[in-house]
Amino acid sequence: MAKIMGAIRPSLPVLLVSIGLLIIAFHIAIRRSGCMASRVKAIRKRLALRRQEKRERRLKKALNRVARRLARRSARKERVARFKCLLSRLAFWRRDASAEQQDEEKAPCLREEPQQTSSMADEIAEFRAAVSIVDDMVSDQESKSRQSKPAASERSGTATSSAFVEYVLNDEDLLPTYEATQSVSDGSSADGGVYTPGTSSSTASADEAYDEKR
Repeated sequence: MAKIMGAIRPSLPVLLVSIGLLIIAFHIAIRRSGCMASRVKAIRKRLALRRQEKRERRLKKALNRVARRLARRSARKERVARFKCLLSRLAFWRRDASAEQQDEEKAPCLREEPQQTSSMADEIAEFRAAVSIVDDMVSDQESKSRQSKPAASERSGTATSSAFVEYVLNDEDLLPTYEATQSVSDGSSADGGVYTPGTSSSTASADEAYDEKR
């Protein structure tokens, strides 16, 4: 047994070599494990980078979409603004054209205005002269009428007085006397008619006699 064990026992250099190999293997394993960890980390980093790239791509796409929308809106606004500018220019052009036409139409009128003003001034002067003549004529007629009014009033006064005198004289002739009134009260009148109350013949004869005398 001892011989067998002595034969089995390795020598010191073999042990040392084996121990060294084990240490080397252990170091290699540790390094490999470290490499694996680094590899895992690298893979994780790669995945994170890919995720970031995907996010960035998505953000870029979204930004591009927003930029396109904004560009479309700005283009629409520019088109609307250009259209409005064109309309305003057309309107101003029409206004300018109409203003030019009006100026052209007013030019002969403005040229004729001095002549018209001179003719109007002449007409006004003639009208004033005619009015002054008419005023003079009216004042002359009024003075003449004022002078003629006293004579006419005197004539009318004399005529009315003479007519009044004639009327009074005629009334005196027509008025009955006291005797006639007594005879009428007795039943007879101065004309020979008999007065009977309640009859119409006596009143008719008296009215006829009065009309004949008048």
